[in-house]
Amino acid sequence: KEEGVTDVIFKINSGGGFLLEIKRLSDVIHNEYKPEFRTVAWIESAISAAAMTAHCIEEIYLMPQGNYGACTGWSGALVAVKDRDLEEVLFLMEKISARGGYDPKIMRAMQIMEPLSYTVDANGDVHYYQDLSGKHILNPEGQILTFNAQTAMESKFSKGIAATKEELAKLMGYQEVEWVGTEKRG
Repeated sequence: KEEGVTDVIFKINSGGGFLLEIKRLSDVIHNEYKPEFRTVAWIESAISAAAMTAHCIEEIYLMPQGNYGACTGWSGALVAVKDRDLEEVLFLMEKISARGGYDPKIMRAMQIMEPLSYTVDANGDVHYYQDLSGKHILNPEGQILTFNAQTAMESKFSKGIAATKEELAKLMGYQEVEWVGTEKRG
């Protein structure tokens, strides 16, 4: 902030993480970054806890090969989270969905095998359904939802697709950008 930074972009490339860290990371992003900066997620790959953490950010862009979802929980020798533990994670993600302004049905379809469809109305607003009654099917029955760049864009979950930081800046509405920090490969 002292250096005049106005935007913070979280570039995410992760296959997941520790369920107990999701709320902590979401709290930092929501309570510390979002009030001070335009906060953006740029997704190369956000699977499981990585997507759950980014879900509090209203402005999400995907790379062309990007994916986002498959937010299942496991413990020990690949034992799926169930019963009360699953209910607690579903409830947590309802709250984090609200932080990001997302319909909780989206994250729910990423967590459990629940169908999800949507329709875009005449005003351009998206309406999600926890069944297959919408015009477009995002998640058929018996599967866990994972967006690719195209499905995220078509359903208006993401704000756009950007392969480079220059493309991202343009989608964010900038003609000029001064990047801060040291650029590293990847």
